[in-house]
Amino acid sequence: MSAGLAREIASAREHSDKGGARTYLRRFLVETTSRTDDQSVVLTSGGLPRLFFPFTTETSTDPVSLCVERVVRQIRGSNTLWHVDCRYTTDTEESKPDEDPDNPFLDDPTFELTFQRYQQLPSGTINQTTKEDSVFGSGQKLQNAFINSAGEPFENMGALPNIDSSRPVLVIERNEPFLNIPLIIEYQDAVNSDHFFGASPRQCKVGIRANSDRRGDTKFFTFRYEISFKRETWDVQMLNKGHFSVDGSGDRTIFRFNRNVSAGGFGEAGRVALLDKDGDSELGEGIIPSWKRFKVYRERPFALLNLPAFLAPS
Repeated sequence: MSAGLAREIASAREHSDKGGARTYLRRFLVETTSRTDDQSVVLTSGGLPRLFFPFTTETSTDPVSLCVERVVRQIRGSNTLWHVDCRYTTDTEESKPDEDPDNPFLDDPTFELTFQRYQQLPSGTINQTTKEDSVFGSGQKLQNAFINSAGEPFENMGALPNIDSSRPVLVIERNEPFLNIPLIIEYQDAVNSDHFFGASPRQCKVGIRANSDRRGDTKFFTFRYEISFKRETWDVQMLNKGHFSVDGSGDRTIFRFNRNVSAGGFGEAGRVALLDKDGDSELGEGIIPSWKRFKVYRERPFALLNLPAFLAPS
């Protein structure tokens, strides 16, 4: 018995008579896997807002309006489809949770920012974005690739060293009532398809861990979300090069060495050369090399994880 990811189908701001308090209503659609699933299973669905968390959608946010109510209703005529209505308000009396020290779900989430250090082979330079494909929109230009004075990449000769690199990792821990395996599988090695904490799409990759715990009579799980940021995105980027070029008709031209090589050398084998963006010719002198970008990770909206925003202490 489990519930799939919740999908938001409506969102609206409501009128409030309580001193100008701002109230919002968000409706979600949830599908469960069994006819016998009840409301408690529906509320385990990934993507549902948590109680007393601020109003946040992909297009707007109101950090002082908190979720105070989640109403589950089964859709008439269906055994597995449900609506969940989540109501938010800025009314401080209504949005104040019960001060129960034994309630683990009222604990504030914790944040930790670290840097993961590793070594890698340099495939180019730091600025691997063009004006048309810049994740920052800043129009950074490509720097020179690692090539010798004749234009041949050093990696062809096994001459590239490892370089020290690092990436920021944001760790968020919070207590949750259920272990949602479908959600964990859905976000396994996933990158963000939406803007997340100021990062552009595909700049974040998530890892999820959970440990069971108990406080008094309440059993719960402490979830640990590790968000790894990568400036150049998590796409694989490879230097645009090859043994041959191809023209508009599909005809290939193999790049040959300009002189004979002694026995035991390359012989008639083609050399590797840098290609222009269309792959139809070798780069001329002074032309900036380019990288091919490959999307290898599945993209998922990180907004559905309902991770808490960075709010200053009240």
